[in-house]
Amino acid sequence: MWLTGGTNTLVVGLSGVIFGWMTYLVARGLFTRKIVDVVVGLALLVVYGGMLWGVFPGDPGISWQAHLWGAVGGVIAAVWLGRRSRAAVRSRKSSEVGSIAS
Repeated sequence: MWLTGGTNTLVVGLSGVIFGWMTYLVARGLFTRKIVDVVVGLALLVVYGGMLWGVFPGDPGISWQAHLWGAVGGVIAAVWLGRRSRAAVRSRKSSEVGSIAS
């Protein structure tokens, strides 16, 4: 936030963390490719999707920068953890195939 925040800006609260968590849960299904994660993400998008408009500048005094960077962090976490999850599944499947062939 210090890159995009104005001078003498004070950011207080957990709304950036909430935006990060929300976007992580929505994006997670795209990267883990598990049906449960996709359904949870779509349900959250339907119920709380309007919340995502908070990443754009709106009311003065509300830190849209915290919302934006929280959302970016949530997507980055979904990408990173989704790749790790798929790699773990691949290694588990290859070890199972190797033990069956032996």
